[in-house]
Amino acid sequence: MTGKVLVSGGRGALVLLSVAEMYERAVDVANQERDWVPFAEAFFKIKGRDQGMVPFRANKMQALARDDERGGHLRVIRVKPRRIGSTAEAIMSALVRMFCRPHYNVAVGSTTIDKAKAIIIDQMVRPVLANLDSYLLTQYRVEVVEREVRVWFSPTVDVDGAPVPADPSAPVSRMNVAGVNEEDFGIGYDIFEAILTEAPFIADRGWKTFDEVVPAIPDWGILKMEGAANGSGTEFQRRYYGGKYHQQFYPWRLSELATLGAGSPALSGGQFEHLRTEEFELSDELRAKMVEHGLSWDQMRFYAWACLVDGNLVHAHYPWTAEESFISGSVAQLPAQQLTQMYNR
Repeated sequence: MTGKVLVSGGRGALVLLSVAEMYERAVDVANQERDWVPFAEAFFKIKGRDQGMVPFRANKMQALARDDERGGHLRVIRVKPRRIGSTAEAIMSALVRMFCRPHYNVAVGSTTIDKAKAIIIDQMVRPVLANLDSYLLTQYRVEVVEREVRVWFSPTVDVDGAPVPADPSAPVSRMNVAGVNEEDFGIGYDIFEAILTEAPFIADRGWKTFDEVVPAIPDWGILKMEGAANGSGTEFQRRYYGGKYHQQFYPWRLSELATLGAGSPALSGGQFEHLRTEEFELSDELRAKMVEHGLSWDQMRFYAWACLVDGNLVHAHYPWTAEESFISGSVAQLPAQQLTQMYNR
């Protein structure tokens, strides 16, 4: 990224900024306004659905989570449908804070270290760091060592524009990746942010390890627990309704969810609007079955749409509400095969 970049200057104005000016603005917004999105969209690339590495663009769910955070909700527990970008939001926002704040350390845990490395380092962090914008590379030195992400602050460049090797004593931010169930969550330096992925599947000893780390996070620090619910009676469900954390649930039906995972096509606004019209009708049998299960009219339309496209999408976009997810985890109340058979009769 070189030269000038056209950005919004507010009130509809467009302003030409150099990349250095855009960088300074993005850092300021991230630090002063708790908005990580401009920095990520300017400098990060992620794996596209079928397009290789593409510039990161926050989807509706990620923007709403950002707004929640800016509103002061720093202790968050999130139950989610699959493939809406929830884990990406947690890791991307933490990476931005690591770049924008020297000594900003993050602890990230999943059920096991192998799971944590696969989800966080291999699928997200390595691709992002390997495809950083060239300007950002002149500002920092970054690397992944075993299960730790390190960001050295090195704003000085030589005459050719190459980064000068960072002084080992220079400020460095770290992201430690751990398996919570294996009791290795937590690191030997100050932690300002803790993230749990796959939280509904954490065992009792994992929660014990997590609870030992939480008190070390300052009041202004961030704590996020997220995952697709694993049915009722879990520790994750107890904490979701325990009143200690801010609840988040972002359903698939949010408009413009444009970055769902591969193999899980989004329901476009046009498709959903079609389901709102009287032209679309449910069979009497399908309607009766849905009423029997206590489903709302909006839910009926969703399940009917899923049958039109592919009955298995019921599972990809499920649940409709947080409460519904705790009833049956990631398995829809009406099995995909049953829905498809009823619709095709």
